[in-house]
Amino acid sequence: MNTRTVISFLCAVFLAGWCGTTLFAQDGHLDAGFGFQMGFPSGEFKDALDRNGYGIGAHVGYAFPDNVPVMLGLNFAYMTYGSERRQEPFSSTVPEVKVQVERDYNIVQGHFLLRLGPNTGMIRPYLDGLLGFNYLYTNTSVENIGNANEEIASSVNLDDFTFSLGGGGGFMVRVYDGHDERAEQLKAGKQADGILEALIHLDVHYLAGTEAEYLKPGSVKIDDKRQVSYDIIKSRTDMITGRIGVTLIF
Repeated sequence: MNTRTVISFLCAVFLAGWCGTTLFAQDGHLDAGFGFQMGFPSGEFKDALDRNGYGIGAHVGYAFPDNVPVMLGLNFAYMTYGSERRQEPFSSTVPEVKVQVERDYNIVQGHFLLRLGPNTGMIRPYLDGLLGFNYLYTNTSVENIGNANEEIASSVNLDDFTFSLGGGGGFMVRVYDGHDERAEQLKAGKQADGILEALIHLDVHYLAGTEAEYLKPGSVKIDDKRQVSYDIIKSRTDMITGRIGVTLIF
């Protein structure tokens, strides 16, 4: 499974979840969040990898009416746990022109999310259940020097897809309340729109991942004959994740 396939799948699932939650939002509300995420390998994954991941995370979900403390949704994360950079001649026949070679070691996570917790209040603790997958891949690209966005070529060196499940919890603190404004809109006969609430969220999850094959910085070897070899690592992919970010309720 390559990177484009995974990203396309995640976009399709994310869009389906967004549309589904929007259809039912008349009885509850749409909950969408994003933020900075950290990943801390656990157990044999920690022993093999010996480094943490950093990236972004997001979720979208449908929160039931206030008297039902449940939210169903999708949880997504992208983290990088290492990178390597070097400059090389463009080719053996054009050694005076150099290019930038970049290699990144990444984890993509996608999970169905079940959240239990109050949908109202200034401070809202919650518990999460997660079921989904980890996708680990190493990608090497060649780019023009001085323009990191101009990619010449790229290749996925190794990738693997594993199942993942776990749980955790956290809390949200409300920093914006738009209920009065929403009431004024409805009173004036206008269509209710805009952000209903904004909250800061902080949570921690433990995710048990099945066995995967992957690479880490230093696993790609190039000998004097310019031949490439890979020191492939195989282990479970258990991980503890922490996220801080913003949740918007519509």
